[in-house]
Amino acid sequence: MPEVLSNQVHFTHITIVSSGELPKVPFPWSAFLSQPIFHPKHKLILNPTVFRQIYQVRLLESCLRKQLPSTGSRNLSS
Repeated sequence: MPEVLSNQVHFTHITIVSSGELPKVPFPWSAFLSQPIFHPKHKLILNPTVFRQIYQVRLLESCLRKQLPSTGSRNLSS
């Protein structure tokens, strides 16, 4: 599972299931337990459900910001 600590993304294990189900992503314990406690820019989130929701949103945003290398020009108009 990807873990976001500050602005770094670490990839570990994600289990993908059949197309009708959502992927089973384990709870990001290491990110939850390593939150900064008295940091002025980072709010400490003690509710695990809220932490997971915010974590997943930040993970999705980081994936969408990531640019993949282009393999050449493609003509999609045909």
